[in-house]
Amino acid sequence: MNILGDRIVCEDTKSGKQFLEKVLRIQIDSAGSKDRFGIALRKLKTHYKESKFTIVYDRAGISFSYADQMDYLKAIGVEIISEIDWDSFESYILESDEYGVEVPWYPDKETNATRLFQQCISNNYTKSSIPEDMKLPVYWKVKEALVCMQRPDNKLTRVEF
Repeated sequence: MNILGDRIVCEDTKSGKQFLEKVLRIQIDSAGSKDRFGIALRKLKTHYKESKFTIVYDRAGISFSYADQMDYLKAIGVEIISEIDWDSFESYILESDEYGVEVPWYPDKETNATRLFQQCISNNYTKSSIPEDMKLPVYWKVKEALVCMQRPDNKLTRVEF
């Protein structure tokens, strides 16, 4: 990912979106679910006509419909300039340099990541919100984006990193 779009749209409404908002310190739009991803982007495109979008989604959740969703968005003129496509929010955090936990793929990486997230980061974690006591920012590309966003020569939502 080289830049963040004018609008960042996250597939879900919960912990992944909350994490990005906390790290980037900006409001992020939510599609509400993987099933409403295309519909939400169409509505945002109608409202923010000239916007370029960064989309955020869990591969585990959108993988089977990815090609269809991208074809649809292209057909309706939604310009996607970058993507954050983690296996799951939890696995992305756990596999960062800061935590260094390897999340097994079998039988389900997202389920394994959620269980390990509870063990390694917060035993009261649920998928509904990020833990209040979680160390932020976690070391990954969004941390670098935050540094770039603070440079005076960059606009808040058009970040190169």
